[in-house]
Amino acid sequence: AQRRLQQALAPLAPDAEEGSLVLMSPAGFGFRVGDFEGCLESTLERKDRLLWDDEFFPSTEATCTVTGTNFNVLTYTLINQKALLRRVTYSIVSTVKNPDVASWPSADDWLLESFKKFIATEQTIRLDSYLVPGIPMITPSKDFGVTNIPGEYTAGVLVPEMNVSFRFRAPLRNGDQIRLVA
Repeated sequence: AQRRLQQALAPLAPDAEEGSLVLMSPAGFGFRVGDFEGCLESTLERKDRLLWDDEFFPSTEATCTVTGTNFNVLTYTLINQKALLRRVTYSIVSTVKNPDVASWPSADDWLLESFKKFIATEQTIRLDSYLVPGIPMITPSKDFGVTNIPGEYTAGVLVPEMNVSFRFRAPLRNGDQIRLVA
């Protein structure tokens, strides 16, 4: 089914609508946010899409905002002709700040909802609502060290060798990941 969208210069159509996806994180998590509540490092796309296909939603097709207490609500609003299709799996990828407090072994759920809003009446209808299981947070590691082996501290110079060491408070298990970003 096609969405009936409002064209910018045309008179407001009585059945014009916009759709949105809202992802709400549990307390303590926070999405990356830029100026004017804009998302940073977030994408909405068809899951497992190929690099050359256009099954993603750039800023010309959707706006992404971050709101809520501690920036815990991420909202994608569809603003052009492209729609989310039935029986197609999409993914929202975003960078979040983890809570400062450990939750192990329990975890709170995330909430994913979709909405349709009729522009003329401002009436909003929730279409879907899913609880997404959360991941327990462990106590952060206090042992983390970086050694600049060649002793190069000049800005803009490539450092050929660094030693990064850390010790975890809990074991890593199959499927766990370590990601170091410099």
